[in-house]
Amino acid sequence: NMLNMFLPYKKNISTIIDDSGRVCLPYSGYNTIGNWNYKKAYKISTSSGYTMQNVFCGKKIVPENEVLSMRFPELNFIPYLRDSPKPIKDELLKYANKIKYVKDLDASTFYYPDASINYGELEPFKGYVLLAKTPFNLTYSANFNSPITREGKKFKYTDGIFFRTKFSLTHNATVLVITKDIAAQFLKLGDEIAVFNELNEICGSSIYSGEESFLLKIWGDNEITSEKDGLVNSESMIFKKFSSSSKSISELDFSFSDNNINRFDPNIVYMVSSVEVKGTKSISIYPNPTKESIFISGPSSMEAIEIINNLGQLKLKVINKDNSKLIKISTSGLIPGNYYIRVTNSDSGPLVKKIMIID
Repeated sequence: NMLNMFLPYKKNISTIIDDSGRVCLPYSGYNTIGNWNYKKAYKISTSSGYTMQNVFCGKKIVPENEVLSMRFPELNFIPYLRDSPKPIKDELLKYANKIKYVKDLDASTFYYPDASINYGELEPFKGYVLLAKTPFNLTYSANFNSPITREGKKFKYTDGIFFRTKFSLTHNATVLVITKDIAAQFLKLGDEIAVFNELNEICGSSIYSGEESFLLKIWGDNEITSEKDGLVNSESMIFKKFSSSSKSISELDFSFSDNNINRFDPNIVYMVSSVEVKGTKSISIYPNPTKESIFISGPSSMEAIEIINNLGQLKLKVINKDNSKLIKISTSGLIPGNYYIRVTNSDSGPLVKKIMIID
């Protein structure tokens, strides 16, 4: 029973939560989780840092004999059952087509197969958040089957230079991901993006290097401290860009995949599907998906429309010579698939949206 297991530490532990939202409060004797399940991980909040000793006793787990059932579409809190660290991609590669993402609490270990992103190692005694694409069974490799001794690639978190947070980084974080093809449409080398809370305080920033997908760590509030030092759950996130060339600041409006909304949740990875720079919201693109043509409706300040494929290759460009407010573009010469439309606007920044061309 959870209460019995954590009895010696009940004064230090604030809450224990499982992936179904059930709670155990050792100090008050409240427990809706029930018994500990070694095939699950739990998020534990403490009042101070300390080491728990002799809590878990019994037979050593044989990881290759244990089956962990991954739910969908719910989040899964998973334990790492092996007795030595291993790069996250090396261990989970065989499930890459079934995994949306895996992350730890502070997003220093992070795996997003579809975007070819992997950082850090799975470590004994740690738990992770896993979002699956479909229900599946996960089994770890054997402890002795560890020929790979190299360390996992590290995620180097670097604050922006213009946007700098005053907070100490907490262990309650997640990641915003902008794939390389989308980032290249509205960011230039040295540009910065920052996330702000509703008090206009910076809760994470990063500089665009142009090399890989753009990653922005988003820092949540440390629930144990009295002061607010990050975003709280369900708080609105405000994103701003600093242009290194024009030295100007503009607000960004992101749309996210998986129907995620612009509210902070440390268990969610925010994958950007489209971006609008403030001032371009009056521009609309339709229909989407499309077969033969698309329409771009907006102000006469629209300068050019570009259609770019997933490889970042420019496939079509139309110049708005007549300052039209409605532009029709034929897509019949493009093969079916996903594309990005980039609309440049003299009155504001660019708009980037994903469209699908179908048979």
